[in-house]
Amino acid sequence: MAKAPGNPGALALLIYFNTRQARSKFPYARGDSLYEVAIMVMAWRALERMLQTGSTSAVLALAGAVLFVISDLAWAYNFLVGRFKSAQVLILGTYYLAQWLIVLSVQGKAFWLGSNF
Repeated sequence: MAKAPGNPGALALLIYFNTRQARSKFPYARGDSLYEVAIMVMAWRALERMLQTGSTSAVLALAGAVLFVISDLAWAYNFLVGRFKSAQVLILGTYYLAQWLIVLSVQGKAFWLGSNF
């Protein structure tokens, strides 16, 4: 199976956002940078798992991770750039759907299919 590329960019961003110059330009990035790196690593690992196993649970985990990234990007845009009308629906809708998909991915059994995956 093909391997997903590593994510050295996330580490570089974490280091950059913790420099004095970045803190003056991006005052909000400082506190959330470690969280964002963790979310990106989660998405990267979910992609790796899906590429290696191709199982239904891996696909659910990847879908959940991608929705987490979308939720966080929407939150960041809404908070840092400018508010938009459907922000709350988009942020919370993708967040809760991501949670649900990740729970299904670790549950080990598709309750609606009644089979192991």
